[in-house]
Amino acid sequence: MIKYIAFTIVFIFTAIICNAQNNELDDSPFTCFARKSIFNYYYLDSNIGKWIEHENDTVISTRYIKGSLRDLPNPENMGLKVIEDTLVFDFGRNYDPNIQGETGSAAIYIDFVLNKHLYPNYEKLINKFEFEGPK
Repeated sequence: MIKYIAFTIVFIFTAIICNAQNNELDDSPFTCFARKSIFNYYYLDSNIGKWIEHENDTVISTRYIKGSLRDLPNPENMGLKVIEDTLVFDFGRNYDPNIQGETGSAAIYIDFVLNKHLYPNYEKLINKFEFEGPK
């Protein structure tokens, strides 16, 4: 009987600690990130380059990037950060001048996602593009 009581107390104590840790994680707001766009063509056609407010604290601006194979971002490694009044987009790979750029063209839609409470002046941010590569 004492084993069951001890087990119950340990179980309840563990559940309370885990719940407190999860609440701390949920309350920490995201800052910004870039992703391959999740929107369909009809949404994108009229909203390219505009900041659109979404659920609670999110604003999203979809960008259209067109170029050759060496010019396109890598969706798995790309990044986004805000430095003072500049929105810096990292293509997620190093620029390789040895890749032939004349071999055709390609395009990708990228979403810039910001927390509008942390960046209330998001519409005035200056865009800057970088080739830094994976960290």
